[in-house]
Amino acid sequence: MYVFVCKPLKIPEIFQEYVVVDTNNLVLSTPDSYRNAHPSEKDKYCNGCGVKFFNVPDWLGVNCCITEACYIHDWMYKVSGDWDRKEADELFYDNMRAIVNHTTDSWFLRNVRNVRALYYYLAVRLFGKPHFKGAR
Repeated sequence: MYVFVCKPLKIPEIFQEYVVVDTNNLVLSTPDSYRNAHPSEKDKYCNGCGVKFFNVPDWLGVNCCITEACYIHDWMYKVSGDWDRKEADELFYDNMRAIVNHTTDSWFLRNVRNVRALYYYLAVRLFGKPHFKGAR
């Protein structure tokens, strides 16, 4: 069984110990509060990619669903914790890249999907500030 572990490149050390495992044995970084939250609590804060009035696809390509990365990002935007907006956005980008690298064999498609992940990252950096409710 193949297990891919995403090691954040730019994320502070406090996030390197937090992980959540999805059904495909993919390991994503996440705060403890998200990992320990009840599903109904997650439903209250997490809506997937985009905002209520502007939905964005949760797919970077066939078999490359980034919904879990979006849920973690939503959680970090809406639940107070020991992180700032930039850390939440960088964790989002690292988790999307982990999903791409885990689900994509073709080097060409991997690069295309990583560019799309970069677009998602840039969008949250440019337009996410009004939606961030974190502690810092």
